[in-house]
Amino acid sequence: ALIKKVDEVVDLVQDRVLAYRDVTDVVTSNAREIVSTLLALRNFIREVARRDEVKKAVKGPGDISKDKSKDKPKDRLEPELHDFGVLADDIDMCLHDYRYRESKEIPKLKARKGKVLTNTLSKGVRKNCVTRDLNKFV
Repeated sequence: ALIKKVDEVVDLVQDRVLAYRDVTDVVTSNAREIVSTLLALRNFIREVARRDEVKKAVKGPGDISKDKSKDKPKDRLEPELHDFGVLADDIDMCLHDYRYRESKEIPKLKARKGKVLTNTLSKGVRKNCVTRDLNKFV
C-alpha cells in the first residue's frame, strides 16, 4: 500500500512535468513521511533477505512438506514462503522513481549486484595448506 501511494505521487508529478506545470504542491509532508518509512523498511527487509540467503546457503532450501506436519498456528508467518529480496527490489524501484520524479524521463534502475556466497573450501586445494600423509591410517 505504501509503494502504491508513492507511485501515485510519482505519476502525478510526471504528468505535471510533461505538461510543463508546477509540481511544488504535489509532494506533501505525508508523501515524504511515507518515503522515509519505505527507506527504513527497505533496509530492514534487505537485512532479512540477506540472512535468509545465508540460512539457505548453510542449511539448504529445506523441505516445506516437513513443516506442514507440525501443528503450527495458521496466523504464523512462514518466511520460507516469501521472497524478501524481490520485495526489497520493488521498494528500490519505487524509491528510484521517486528520486527522479521531476525529470522528463526517468532513467533505468541499474540492477543491484548481490554478493554471492561462495564456499571457500570448494575452490580446490590451497597451495599454502599443510598436507598430511594419510597412508599410515590405512
